[in-house]
Amino acid sequence: WKDNLSEQQRKQTMDLAIHLAAIAVLSYNFISNLQDGLVAAVAWTRTSVKTGMSPLAVAAPNNNWGRFLQIQATYTMFFGGPFLPVRAILTIKWFFFYRRVLMAMNRKSPLQKKYPLLNRVICGYL
Repeated sequence: WKDNLSEQQRKQTMDLAIHLAAIAVLSYNFISNLQDGLVAAVAWTRTSVKTGMSPLAVAAPNNNWGRFLQIQATYTMFFGGPFLPVRAILTIKWFFFYRRVLMAMNRKSPLQKKYPLLNRVICGYL
């Protein structure tokens, strides 16, 4: 397929591939971080309910921080590997929405004409 493309078309194709790959990685990272945050919140809540104190409480007699970390590690093991297909499916759904949002921001940005690369980077960080 490379023989049929001009140099400019190859460059545009590579730019598009890199752009889509970056959005895919950011989408998966968002879903993964969301899951990790939910696991931490559930572990924190379970530890607080069970002991009646926050895991960060100074006066905790039973090492609440260690208990919290143990519960979080258990939930991470349970929800980490087996839920990978669920994360992949959610990433695909999130990818298309995230791409639409980024493209809308990219089009409305005042930097689009003068600094297109900087415009993409800024929209990607947001």
